[in-house]
Amino acid sequence: MVDMRNQIKKVAIIGGGWSGLYALKYALAEGFDAELFEKSDRIGGVWAYRENASGGVWASAHATSSKTFLHASDFPLPEEYPLFPHHTHIYQYLCDYVNHFGLLPHIKLNHSVQAIEKIGSRWSVSVVDQINEANLNDTFDAVFLCAGQNTIPSWPSEAMYQRFKGCTLHSFDYKYPTENLYGKKILIVGGGESASDIANELSRHAKHVYMSVRRGLWYFTRHNGVSLPSDTRFSRRSRWIANDYGNNIIVRLVQLMTSLNFGVGGHGIAAWKPNYSLLGGIINKSNRVLEKIPLGLVTPKGEIVSVQEQSVLFKGDTEPTEIDIIVYATGYQQKIPFDIVNDSSELYKHLFYVDDPTLMVLGYVRPVFGSIVGLAELQARWATAVLAGKVDLPAKDKMKKIIWLDQIKHKKNFPEDHEKRPHLVSHFAYADYIAKQLKARPSLFRMFFSDFRKWKLLMWAPWTPFEILVNNPSTKNDAYTLIEKAYLERRAVKEPSLFTFLSYIVIISTIVMFMALLLSSYSLWLMLS
Repeated sequence: MVDMRNQIKKVAIIGGGWSGLYALKYALAEGFDAELFEKSDRIGGVWAYRENASGGVWASAHATSSKTFLHASDFPLPEEYPLFPHHTHIYQYLCDYVNHFGLLPHIKLNHSVQAIEKIGSRWSVSVVDQINEANLNDTFDAVFLCAGQNTIPSWPSEAMYQRFKGCTLHSFDYKYPTENLYGKKILIVGGGESASDIANELSRHAKHVYMSVRRGLWYFTRHNGVSLPSDTRFSRRSRWIANDYGNNIIVRLVQLMTSLNFGVGGHGIAAWKPNYSLLGGIINKSNRVLEKIPLGLVTPKGEIVSVQEQSVLFKGDTEPTEIDIIVYATGYQQKIPFDIVNDSSELYKHLFYVDDPTLMVLGYVRPVFGSIVGLAELQARWATAVLAGKVDLPAKDKMKKIIWLDQIKHKKNFPEDHEKRPHLVSHFAYADYIAKQLKARPSLFRMFFSDFRKWKLLMWAPWTPFEILVNNPSTKNDAYTLIEKAYLERRAVKEPSLFTFLSYIVIISTIVMFMALLLSSYSLWLMLS
């Protein structure tokens, strides 16, 4: 096993977004001498809006996960925040988090890390102080990489795109509909939530918007009605019924019902028909763009076949479509900075560098349904507990074997996304795994007999970050209060649960099959007697 007890004193954290702030908070809580380096002039990462700079959120951006998934476990979001907070709410919350836990003295803004290198038993970190134009160097016992997933835009590599003579931009640079976008024929390339939100926004100002999706996608509504976020429907009970959302019969029933009600893929658009099962890849929760299609404001298109100077030919079309502007919402390079870790196959549980676990990469997981930041806090807790010697890691050979087994399971669960998104995870299974390492996962079997009310609460309530606190005697009462609040908010909406309905189907089907078996046995007995 890897035991770091009494070996770690000083840690560096690179990146001042949500993940970096969590890493700093928990590093300080463990008693480490911690410094956070942020290259920009403010904390917040992508949630710090900058009108005249590339990167980060655009002016109208809201969270796509509900605030149930966005709380810090020990610092809930304000009650007055909407279910899906605006980026200004989130930025203010992160500033309040910094102030509440006294993190500011440990944060160095306008400090850009240029390189890290392992020299002997310590990490050498080279930094540029951008205000004083000074080159700095210091050594640390451990390093957290928290630079985020959305830092290096990914552009289409095919040569045909170079032929286009109109205006082009990446969603990385988009902030709001500028005048040069008004009255133009705009093509959005990509099928993610950014692509959908930008297409929806531009449809009110452009002459026409086309949206090209290469391999299809699943859409899922962000909320059911005005008061019920879809992600709060995923209680532990529903996950048990669906076996944590593998491609089993329950998930297939949900997929069938979704397709019957809304069309294949949750949208019924032939050009966007997904080539993966529901929960077998990324789910797009920004479905407002679908409302613009029957209004004639947005036209769905499939894969791009060829590009000319002012036109694009799509798969299935016989004539090219004239285009003035292309917006590439084609995601970001999944490149881990500083060229030490090549890819996630070298990270144990998407967190620890297997060759040297004193290097950790936070916030590089991508849940199918859930929240990156909800998992980032758990990662920070686990990583700092390992550095403090409170939790051991397996030996290097065993970690490599576990990585290999995880890759096999990943390929089975996400066959279409296995190569492109090796960091794709089930939010709930990954959260439970980390909680188990921290000995913070509730013992539901024991609780069923000792405190049935709390067992029922944990089974019926939506996932929240507060679950991690229920095993701690000093925090469990507050944790149960917050979990119950989330549960009562969910119960306040008198809407039948899909998984309750499916539970009844399973129970009734089992009874029918049992009765049929009894009848068959009785008929056979009559024939033989």
